[in-house]
Amino acid sequence: MGEIKVLNPIPRLSSLKEAVIKTIRDAIITGHFKPGEKLIEKRLTEDLGVSRTILREAISHLSAEGIVKVVPNKGPIVRNFEETDIYNLYQIRMALLGLSARQFTQNMTEKSLLKLEKKLEKIKLAHKNLDDEKFIKSKNDFYQYLVDESGNDDLILLLRSLESQLSMMRSLGIKHPKRSSTRSKISVENLQATYNMIQARNYAEAERMIRAETLQAQKEIINLLREQKEK
Repeated sequence: MGEIKVLNPIPRLSSLKEAVIKTIRDAIITGHFKPGEKLIEKRLTEDLGVSRTILREAISHLSAEGIVKVVPNKGPIVRNFEETDIYNLYQIRMALLGLSARQFTQNMTEKSLLKLEKKLEKIKLAHKNLDDEKFIKSKNDFYQYLVDESGNDDLILLLRSLESQLSMMRSLGIKHPKRSSTRSKISVENLQATYNMIQARNYAEAERMIRAETLQAQKEIINLLREQKEK
């Protein structure tokens, strides 16, 4: 038998289903469950201390988010992204993040700019400390703040619908053993340049810089996937 992967029991929060969704989602994004791995219902209900009904509702939700695939006669498995999936999702992300940087710059206040600067500082600190988990989280927070403060509710909804898939891809890229040793440094530099353009209220350059950063991330993840398939 393979390694038994145990999750901590779910605390009794106001929404048990939401807590189960978050726990499994986080376990997938952080790599506790690998792409292509089967999610065993009996083990999960025991680990989390929830009913099969709650678990199945959570799995259905994660399937709708695009990070779990329910296979007939096999059950739920963690989604295994193909090159086309990565290309398409990052093209969408590139366009939406570019728009969010543009609209954030157009609508920002001194307070929102200061908050964005603090989020950038957390990215730099995580990079300096070689803390991959915090690096992923702080980058996600930076992007999410740009989106949330863009003033565009439709944009917020569109990116939220893709966030689980994109977080999973970013995590796979950052934790990959063959990842470029300079990629995180370049990413920090790109985000610093994006911030500088936002601070200067140059929305066109802010959009261009964040699109360039997203394109570089896309290329690296696709290259890592190709290397993996060639083994």
